[in-house]
Amino acid sequence: PAEYTIKGVKHPTGDINIKLVVTEDDGKTDSKQEESFEKFLEKSHAIFEDTVAELFEYYKEIRAERGFDKKKNKFFPEVSDINEFKTMIELSGVFVPESDAFDERAVFLTFECSWDTENGVEVHIFDEQVAEMGEQQIEI
Repeated sequence: PAEYTIKGVKHPTGDINIKLVVTEDDGKTDSKQEESFEKFLEKSHAIFEDTVAELFEYYKEIRAERGFDKKKNKFFPEVSDINEFKTMIELSGVFVPESDAFDERAVFLTFECSWDTENGVEVHIFDEQVAEMGEQQIEI
């Protein structure tokens, strides 16, 4: 895979560096991967807003499933404001999978998060829409 570093990405806790991974055995991209990443960049502001909102809902669901909506836990604090929630996550990687892996344009985002420091969270973006999220499976 080809790996790149995107430096100085704005984050509520300060500028961060992001690792971009493009999977192809020869380390080169193909036209579908390039299109996936270009479309992602074109709509990145809206995608990130949607992603943060979806992650916030995901956090509240996980917190409730684990019973932390009824009892306190330092790793799953009650958070009512999305701006406060933003300080709990940090984008750590952008992954563009092999073009034949999906019919849609695909970009995966990985986040470090305060409630699961060991695994983090992974978000799948298909055709510039948040499709699914869960515990991080991609090693970046």
